[in-house]
Amino acid sequence: MGCLEPEAGASARTGSGHALRGNGESDKSSEPTDYSIDKHCQDILAVANTCGIERFLIWGFSYGGNIGRYLAARSPRVASFIMIGVMFGLGASGDFRQWIIQSRDHWLPLLQAQTDGKLDIRSLSQQDQDLLYGENQRLHTDGIWR
Repeated sequence: MGCLEPEAGASARTGSGHALRGNGESDKSSEPTDYSIDKHCQDILAVANTCGIERFLIWGFSYGGNIGRYLAARSPRVASFIMIGVMFGLGASGDFRQWIIQSRDHWLPLLQAQTDGKLDIRSLSQQDQDLLYGENQRLHTDGIWR
């Protein structure tokens, strides 16, 4: 998720990290409702309570950024919020949203083939090979990139 830091001047504490439930060493529930926005927000507030922090600064990356924006909108305890690298979801529209959908539709089957051990790199277009391995490397006939 990121870090909870006391509001400026509130304390000498430097902060506390928090991994979202299901990550790190936390339990891995199979119940989807255990991963709701509300549950994640409750977890973050519980960490702040345990640390004795009334108002705090918070930053979140990717899905943690999404959780953080909900918490910042809902809780007066969040003094400031920084969102880094959040998933787009319904926040993207128009041509940009179409580009995201096309990219997803293009890459998901390739990622699945790689996961299944069935991806033949040589079957990819040169453009896809360049994106994956860099324009300065080529797959040689011996199967080695250089």
